[in-house]
Formats: sequence, C-alpha cells, structure tokens
Amino acid sequence: MARRLGALAVAVLMIAGAVVLRNHIDDDSGSSGGASDGGSETVALTCATELAVVCNALVEADPSVRATVEPAGVTADKLEATSGAIEGMDGWLVEAPWPDIVDGARQSSGTPSAFATTSDVLARSPLVMAMWNDRLAALLPNCANGALTWKCVSEVAGEKWSSIGGESAWQTVKPGFADPIDDGVGALVLAQAASSFLGTTNLSRSDFETDEFQNWITQLAGAVPQNPTFEDMLAIGQSAVDVVGTTEAEAGPALASSRDKDKITITYPAPMATADVVLASVDGASGGERLARIVSGDAGRRALAGAGWRVPDEPAVEGVDTSVSLPSASGLPSPGVIDALRDLWKGAR
Repeated sequence: MARRLGALAVAVLMIAGAVVLRNHIDDDSGSSGGASDGGSETVALTCATELAVVCNALVEADPSVRATVEPAGVTADKLEATSGAIEGMDGWLVEAPWPDIVDGARQSSGTPSAFATTSDVLARSPLVMAMWNDRLAALLPNCANGALTWKCVSEVAGEKWSSIGGESAWQTVKPGFADPIDDGVGALVLAQAASSFLGTTNLSRSDFETDEFQNWITQLAGAVPQNPTFEDMLAIGQSAVDVVGTTEAEAGPALASSRDKDKITITYPAPMATADVVLASVDGASGGERLARIVSGDAGRRALAGAGWRVPDEPAVEGVDTSVSLPSASGLPSPGVIDALRDLWKGAR
C-alpha cells in the first residue's frame, strides 16, 4: 500500500512539473518575436502593393495583424496630408526611401515626422531589366560596351525598331515600369534610369533643369505604354512591352516558372541599385513596437524570402540569382531627388 501511495505521489509531481515546464515554454515562445508574439491586441500594418504577398503571409501567421495593401504613393499622399495624429496605422512596410520622402514633405510644410522609428533594412532585391531575347539582340549593338542600361534604352525609346536594327513588325521601342507616381518600385526604377542617363547617382534637383534632361524624361514618358509591369509582359506578350524595369523579387521567380522563361533575359544594369524593404513605425502608435517584433521575427523573414526578396540567413527561392552580389548601399539618389523625379514624371505624362 505504501509503495502504491509513493508511486502515485511521484506521478502527481511529474504531471505538475510538466505543466510548469509547458507554461514556461509557452511564455518563452510568446516573447521570442515569433508568429504570435505573445499578444492578442490588433496591430495595423500597411503594406506597399508589391509586398502584398508578404502582408498576407503575416496575417496568416498572426491573426492579430490587420493588413491594408495599397500603392506606396497613395499611402504617402495620406501621410503627407495629415497634420494631426495618424489613425488606423501602426507601421508601414515599404521600400526605402519612401518613409523619408513622406517626412521630407511633412517637414517642408511644418508638420512633425510621421514616424517614431524606421527599421534597419529587412530585405533587399536588386533592380533588374527584363527584355525579350530578340529585342535584346537587336538593341545591344547600339549600347555602349554592349551592355544593357537605361541610358541605352531611353535614348531610343519611342523610335522605330527598324531604324536601330530590329524588325519593322516590332513597331516602336517600348520600355516600361510601374507608375513612379504611386508605385513603390516604379519610383526607384525611374531614379535608376535618371542616374544612368546622367552618369551619376549624386544628383540634385538642379540636374533636372537642363533642356537635355527635360527632353530625355519627356521622350521616355511618351514611350512608356501606360506603365506596364512584368506581369503584363508575361500575360500579354511581346505586343505589350519590350523591356521592363522591376525588382529581381518580382521578375526572377515569375520568370523561372513561366512558359516564356527561355524567351526573356534578366539583366542587372549599371549603376547597380537595390530596393530595400523597411518598416516605419508610426509615431504615437500603441502597436508599433509589437508590430516591429512580428515583422522582423521568423514569420516576417520567411514571408519576405518566400516572396523573392533576399533576406540574410534565409534560403533564396528559385529565380533569385545569389551569385550576383549587391552593393553595400542602395545605389539610389537621395529621397528628395526621387520625389522630385516623381513630380517631373507627372508633368511629362
């Protein structure tokens, strides 16, 4: 009898110990920055359109995340027009330097900064050019050193292919990229194109006042057919656009699984530039810190890498060429210059 009572007591102690251990594990997992992040209060995340897949993955991983997806320029306009507290938004997942563009505009109007902090770079993707192989073969002899660059493309934008060694059936040279006024990546591609044309990333607004530059941006804007995307390139085909500027994150994985993967070449034009994803935490937002832990945690890292972005220590998906190394910085002009280019594009269109 005593032996049975002793065994029962040991069993009770083992069960109690297991419960304590389980509670300790749960507490640790709740504070580790994982999917649940140990909180149930709703946090509001706004994502740039091109990061929608990342946003959706975060919502799936953590139901306390409420996501809004919209073009970066739309979010920027809202934030620039708001002089009081920013409601319904704890953080903004977008490419740098969009948060700096917003705060630069707010500073100019005498409005305090919209953000308490902006994270370190969470993920990167080089800006690339995707071009139909036959068009590329016809164009390269016209390019300096036989290398595809935005300077080379923009200088013949809108001209007849037959005048530069292509076929008359191709009609005119049609470059494309997403709308720089609203699209997070489109603004960066335009900045890369301007840097390519002017031969430097150290740009100022005064560089845009020359007749040469004004003619350049007018010609390029007139040749871009309604800001087509890489998705349009694959869906519509060669009649839509000849070359598209975008991120490797968008083009690489999509092309790798496309039936046209042997008909399109992805290049990394000089000057090398990157789109760098950051999270800007809204000033005064109660959920900013917890949202930052969620986005920078395992769930956020996996979501970004799964969407084709390069994330340190996360495996790259098919179509991301990690043999192409990235520069230490973005290789883009200053936020104010990029914003000025957006205004110039609006006028040229």
